[in-house]
Amino acid sequence: MSTERTTGRTLLVALLLLAAAFVAYFPVLGSGFLAWDDPETVVGNPAVAGAPAAGLLTIWTEPVFLTYLPVWFTSLWIDNLFFGEWAPGYHAVNLLLHFLNALVLLFVVRRLSKSDFIAGAAAVLFVLHPAATESVAWISERKGLLAFLFSSLAILSFLRAV
Repeated sequence: MSTERTTGRTLLVALLLLAAAFVAYFPVLGSGFLAWDDPETVVGNPAVAGAPAAGLLTIWTEPVFLTYLPVWFTSLWIDNLFFGEWAPGYHAVNLLLHFLNALVLLFVVRRLSKSDFIAGAAAVLFVLHPAATESVAWISERKGLLAFLFSSLAILSFLRAV
């Protein structure tokens, strides 16, 4: 199989994943902060929504809410710089992360299975599976999206190395 054909097929599947994620999760872009802990974690958190330099220093040097999760809080801190208290921006980033997770999963499964069909099917099932709804719709659950992204990138890196 030619490289151009594989690249074209991968691009087509990537566009399909993007469309599927957008269609499935489009309603979340009209949502606000969930009352469970989004207000305290994002807009009410001085490390995220306070003074930018001091907040970032706090995120990386001290536990926030008795936990040390600097990558998660840094991602929320960056969102706060761009979106402030506009919740749809945070939801859009979660949706983008979910799409990226499906894309990385596509590459991992293709490398393991050697099948474009199996990889594409797995990625489409992943992007549409209802279990992902919580991570996409709940801003404070972004840590799950980030954990999946970094762990699947590590797996992909390992598979490329061996």
